[in-house]
Amino acid sequence: MYKLVIRKRATNDIKDAYQWYEEQQIGLGDLFIQEIRDSYAKLGTHPVAYHKVEYEFRQFNMKKFPYVINLRH
Repeated sequence: MYKLVIRKRATNDIKDAYQWYEEQQIGLGDLFIQEIRDSYAKLGTHPVAYHKVEYEFRQFNMKKFPYVINLRH
């Protein structure tokens, strides 16, 4: 298993998105956070399985929300 490091900017973006989704519909922010957690779990166990976009970067597209998680390894 790999170690994930979440940068402060990403954490801030997640908080902002959570707040926006909660303003749209109560509970939608919670669904967003759950998908983030699920995505991190997948990335932590199989990081090389995802689309390579540059020499050391890979991308993971979230399924239910329009976000991409960039992975550097």
